[in-house]
Amino acid sequence: MRVFFAISALCLAVGAALSPAAAQSTFGTGVLVLSPAVRSYGMGGTGAADTADPLNAFYNPAVVPGTGEVFFAGIYSPLLRGLPYDFHVHDPADMDDVRGAQAVVGAGFSFDAGGAIGLRAGGSIAYSRLDYGDFFYDSCPFCLWSIPYRPGLQQALNLTAGGEASYRERVRLGFGFAVKPVWYRQESRFDGEPAPTVSGVAFDLGFLLSGDLLKTSDLRLSASAGFSILNMEIEADNHHYRDLEMYFPKKYRAGFGLRLEGPRTAFLGKELPIGTLTVNLDSSSEWEVTELARANGDYWGVGMEAAVLDLLFVRFGYLDERLSYSENREYDAADYTVGVGIGLTAKAFRVRLDYATVPQPAGLENADKFGVTCGVNF
Repeated sequence: MRVFFAISALCLAVGAALSPAAAQSTFGTGVLVLSPAVRSYGMGGTGAADTADPLNAFYNPAVVPGTGEVFFAGIYSPLLRGLPYDFHVHDPADMDDVRGAQAVVGAGFSFDAGGAIGLRAGGSIAYSRLDYGDFFYDSCPFCLWSIPYRPGLQQALNLTAGGEASYRERVRLGFGFAVKPVWYRQESRFDGEPAPTVSGVAFDLGFLLSGDLLKTSDLRLSASAGFSILNMEIEADNHHYRDLEMYFPKKYRAGFGLRLEGPRTAFLGKELPIGTLTVNLDSSSEWEVTELARANGDYWGVGMEAAVLDLLFVRFGYLDERLSYSENREYDAADYTVGVGIGLTAKAFRVRLDYATVPQPAGLENADKFGVTCGVNF
């Protein structure tokens, strides 16, 4: 999910006149399309079948943390830079005030089921915040009822839980789900003018099948396939106007991944593969389009990561993402992505710093993503 989906969510949120004369409207929730997986951004936005990063639970809740691992991740990104005037923006310079931030904590456990069957479970709690700062949007600058709004603040929690059953540690089948409460507050530019506040809940479901194609003392080749249904809405409450609908970007997502690990060696008190190569392919499409929003988005991406001793990570990818909004607005981003990571794994502790740059639709500046992930094995 890329930043221009947040742009589309912004357009959906304030694209209709938000006055009692226009009580029916659609509110976007751009916070639901902000992925915390900076590693994934550098790999073309892929990750629905990649279990190497627990942050990929954003794409597929069946991705759970590793056995005996507790991790914490923090992500920051400026958003919506270079937005043109045709978005009804009062001051495009305020784009630099639009920011997204996320924090995630999670853990994974294993259970002894006896025999050839192994069981593993895990989950995470994520908090996402999309802050529009001083940015104002005029709902309809040529209408008599036009009221400029500050999109304000969008916040969401993501509570994810999943489990995995394995057979002789070679074939693994996983399932996961997520519950995502969302609350969205707008602010009017004029005193006394009511601004809507909306809350709602969305669900994710995910499945993951993985297994080893080759496993020797020197090489391990594994493959995985994942499928998820994201942002299923069960409730949306508007606290100011009746008949106001909350727009959740509901999507199917499917992914496929290959991972090749080289021979292992001792490094800083830990057995690590000398080299690792990961290749992912993902595709997604919206599965429900609201009549008011009339928005539809399709995406596919491919990415790879080459890693040395979990010390240096180099990532490349390509994504093609298209969004149509109403009958006369269409946006697309099709370009390469690049990312790097620097990590350190010593005994039971690991830390990794990640950076990625992600293409945006024509006329917008690329988005930079920064993240840090820390983990402890117990």
